[in-house]
Amino acid sequence: MAAFLNIFLVPFAWILASVVVIRRTLYHSTFIKRYSPPIQVIGVGNLRVGGTGKTPLIEYLGQHFTQQSRQVAVLSRGYKRKTQGYLKVKSTSLVSEVGDEAVQLFQKLNNLASIHVCENRVVGVKNILTHEPNISLILLDDAYQHLAIQPSFHILLTTFNQPFFDDNLLPLGRLREPQTAAKYADLIIVTKCPDDLKPDQVKSFNSKSKPYFEGPIIYSHIKYLTPIPFGDKRSIDVNIVLVTAIAESQPLIDHVKRHYDLKHHFDFPDHHNYSRAEVKEIAKYSVENNYSLLTTAKDIVKLQAFSELYSLALFVQPIEIEFLFGGEEILQKMIEADQMRFI
Repeated sequence: MAAFLNIFLVPFAWILASVVVIRRTLYHSTFIKRYSPPIQVIGVGNLRVGGTGKTPLIEYLGQHFTQQSRQVAVLSRGYKRKTQGYLKVKSTSLVSEVGDEAVQLFQKLNNLASIHVCENRVVGVKNILTHEPNISLILLDDAYQHLAIQPSFHILLTTFNQPFFDDNLLPLGRLREPQTAAKYADLIIVTKCPDDLKPDQVKSFNSKSKPYFEGPIIYSHIKYLTPIPFGDKRSIDVNIVLVTAIAESQPLIDHVKRHYDLKHHFDFPDHHNYSRAEVKEIAKYSVENNYSLLTTAKDIVKLQAFSELYSLALFVQPIEIEFLFGGEEILQKMIEADQMRFI
């Protein structure tokens, strides 16, 4: 049955491939004019639908370059927000106004970088330049397919366990574009690698990427930090109830199982907006069983609206991106070289 369905879907994948290839060709041939901002702009994106770790990388870049005394702005789409157009994220901004990832970035990078949302990246960048003329670096979140704007540096993300070269175009697979679109990146970062990644695994990955990308590839994994208490209780229990609405929860599940006793996982679709009934069910399960609740930084920006959770043993699992085999130095040197074009 699956094989028959795949045969049925092949023509639709071909249609998508034709459309996106023609679109890229028109933009890269200058037939359609692209906007090149007058300052350094780093685009972070992927070929695959779903979580590849863009937000932790944006957080890392924002923290690193503000520590280098640079004025940094982040521009995101504001996925699933109920507003339209350009908005600057403020301390009073709601998830419904700017999206969960924008609020998450604001809370993480508050007083370090300004956060903005706009579905049209050209309009968004021009607004940033108008209202914040001291900005010297803009980070574009999820911008690989936004061809109307030309970042000075493109970073393409792909996960180690679901690499772009082993995937297929929608609807057969999860790719937005063919694997050949990887060649337009300046750098590929492989995310969510195993902690014990071996050199021979890196060699194999590089070899399989070679037909599509000949530039530098660096590797990273998720570093899980100490859970942060959000509710009244300050000590996390060994018995855990996990609450997530993220694209790829398996790495977090694996981490929790290594360090705690995972009793239950309330697993919701990515960017899910929690209802009061759902939160009451979660709270009831936690209280009746005396289990601690563990959630993500992305989810807490929505869950914090429910005051009934404040008295519970609720904890947030912070994460960071950590580079392997000297990848951080390669990334920083490449971005610094790109910056020289604007000095």
